Amino acid sequence: MAAYSPEIQPAGQQSAIAGYINADLFIRGLKTQHGCPTRASFMTGMRSITDYDADGMMVQKINLTADHGQLDRCSDFVRIAATGDRFEVVNPQPLCGQRIGGNG
Repeated sequence: MAAYSPEIQPAGQQSAIAGYINADLFIRGLKTQHGCPTRASFMTGMRSITDYDADGMMVQKINLTADHGQLDRCSDFVRIAATGDRFEVVNPQPLCGQRIGGNG
């Protein structure tokens, strides 16, 4: 974040991390394309990704094929490394919640 968006302070704020992951997912989806992407081909490509981990920011990889439309009840926690040039995972295991009440 320090290299690409030094104006975001603190660099580890939640919106910065979410923005990084969203941009990274978009780029990863574009890499699945051959030629000029359409919405349909982009979504098909995204749903073919079986090992997304935000370039190491998430402990457990997400399978966008199997997990499409499913709520992830686990959270990975990251922080800016002391060197300021990367994110690092805080816990080796994600923290997971349980569904409470309601249907489904």
